[in-house]
Amino acid sequence: MRLKAMVIIAYTIITFALPQPTNAADIIPNNKAWTLALGAVINRQNHGDSIYLGGFQQNEKSKERAKMILSKWWGVESTEDLLFTLSWLKLQGHRKEYNEIKTALNKMSESQLRQLKEQLSNTPELLSKLEHVLATKDSLGEAGILAWDMGRFVNVCGWGYLAGYINEKGTWQMLRPLAKDIQRKFNSWEQYSKSYLAGREFWSSDETKNKEIRSIIDSLLNDSDSPWNLHPWSTNLD
Repeated sequence: MRLKAMVIIAYTIITFALPQPTNAADIIPNNKAWTLALGAVINRQNHGDSIYLGGFQQNEKSKERAKMILSKWWGVESTEDLLFTLSWLKLQGHRKEYNEIKTALNKMSESQLRQLKEQLSNTPELLSKLEHVLATKDSLGEAGILAWDMGRFVNVCGWGYLAGYINEKGTWQMLRPLAKDIQRKFNSWEQYSKSYLAGREFWSSDETKNKEIRSIIDSLLNDSDSPWNLHPWSTNLD
């Protein structure tokens, strides 16, 4: 018994003497932490942590939560559904409609634009989208609302892993090339956040009044311990 007690004491001393991570993000490699930070807005909204795929440690509770989110908000209830949704986000997403409206607007004269607005006066949702694209298309550049679709890709991919629809290896095989592509197309977390917010507000005009999301983005940009500041945009993803 005495030997056992000594072993336990020695183990405890050694364990607590070892350098401890000063931040939760230290427990995963920087390239993976950076990739998961692309979905940080929704993770914070859901009270999750961007050091985990899907925002939470994998267990039965997070599995059921992920299944509920995927089913309720995305209509995903199987691996097949998940892969279809991820393919849609990667190839089209909401940016397809945004870019179509942008292309049409760029070809219109002032008089044609006035006529179109009059025609859409009885369809406020469409008019709101039109005016949103008009207000953002020049400042967002070629990337447009790409961040909105790709940020959600990271979240949906993570939830798919937690739900058991895809394994960890398969999840990272999809996330790694996507992260590198996003890093090339934006030059900072600030630029990424503007694209993300514009996409969210294009998706729903109600989001223009959502102070919570703007507050989350502000904290991600300015808090020293946020994943966006712990992992700079220029992080090596190899």
